[in-house]
Amino acid sequence: MQLSNSERISVEMVADATSQPGQPQSNPGHPLTKLSDALTSDNRLFTTGGKLPVEAHSQPEVKLFSFAGELAEPLKHVVWTAYASRGKLARDVKSYVFVSTNAIASMPGRFFKVVHNPKIHALLNEEEDPEALAAVVTGASAALCLGVMGAILGSSAGGAAGVVFGILPAIFTLGLSVPVGLLVGAGSGLCTGFAVGSSIGFVAGAAAGGTFAYFRVEILNTANGVMSRVDYFYDRLVRQPSMKVKSTTKGICDKTKHSVEYTKSCAKALAASRHAQITVASGATGAAALGTVGATGGALAGAATGAAIGFLPALFTFGLSIPVGAVLGGGMGLFLGTAAGASTGFVGGATLGYAGYKGRHQPARAAAFVRKQVGSTKASQGIADSTGAPLDSSESEKPACLSDQVSDGSTASDPSMPDNAEKLS
Repeated sequence: MQLSNSERISVEMVADATSQPGQPQSNPGHPLTKLSDALTSDNRLFTTGGKLPVEAHSQPEVKLFSFAGELAEPLKHVVWTAYASRGKLARDVKSYVFVSTNAIASMPGRFFKVVHNPKIHALLNEEEDPEALAAVVTGASAALCLGVMGAILGSSAGGAAGVVFGILPAIFTLGLSVPVGLLVGAGSGLCTGFAVGSSIGFVAGAAAGGTFAYFRVEILNTANGVMSRVDYFYDRLVRQPSMKVKSTTKGICDKTKHSVEYTKSCAKALAASRHAQITVASGATGAAALGTVGATGGALAGAATGAAIGFLPALFTFGLSIPVGAVLGGGMGLFLGTAAGASTGFVGGATLGYAGYKGRHQPARAAAFVRKQVGSTKASQGIADSTGAPLDSSESEKPACLSDQVSDGSTASDPSMPDNAEKLS
């Protein structure tokens, strides 16, 4: 296509106007820009003889409006902001969980206080129709609880439905139908959910409260019976066995403590006893003495026996069996002799020590008895010589410690000497 001079001048002016330095780049989708590109391409086609370069065939890309991309851009910012504030969200969740847990944990105690409030009991006693009062109170409470829950669920469901229905005509309403649908759906769901939840809660709560109030006496008696049974089985299965175990354990501990104390006292008394000390010392002396003798004799006898036994195979062992037999026999004899002698010496020495300490006063008593007998015999002989008459045999054989007849007829005894019969017994 050939252009006239006036058209060519217009195209150059438009190109100069669109490519002036310092000016912002024109929009590729603008009509003037498209016209300028078309005229420039036609001029280049005319000047090059109908051969257009390859890069001239590529048209600038025109970005069409995308509603989904524009709508997702704010959502990206919201998600990014939420991710950046995840620490605050975690702290808020912990706080809400802590508050909710404390409220739930304290609810039984608060309920117990409310139930046992004397003002409420006085009000119920003054009320002529407690069944109706209970139905109204429980119905209102249930209506409030279920109404709030229904409002929350209804607003959530209604808002979601409104957003879904608002997305469809969003292209024609420039996106305004989405928030409008959210508000309308949330409001409708809130009202509907609260109405439905409160109605169901009031009916169910009133029915339950009236029924419990009507059968309150029977329910209380049944609860008391169940609690008494539970307490009975708890007493039989848990309380009494635990008390028996505790008492038995305490008795065993007390007996063990007393036994330990008694053993300690006996050990201390035995250690402090002179009789026990002498018995142990005598046993140790006897064990040392007889143990030495037994060790010496056992070693000699064992060595001799071992040498005699080793003499038999001496021809085959080149005489080594004799000293080996002597050493082995001597060792065995030493061990056996020491054990036998020490045991015998300890038992014998302890027995002698115990008997000797126990009868340590007997030799003195026997000597005193002999001296007294000799003195009484001499006195009897002296009296017989002075009177010139022999004494009766029975009188001469009677001990002087029992009775001594004197000339004046009185009975004389030595008060300083103990009774021989009693001492000997």
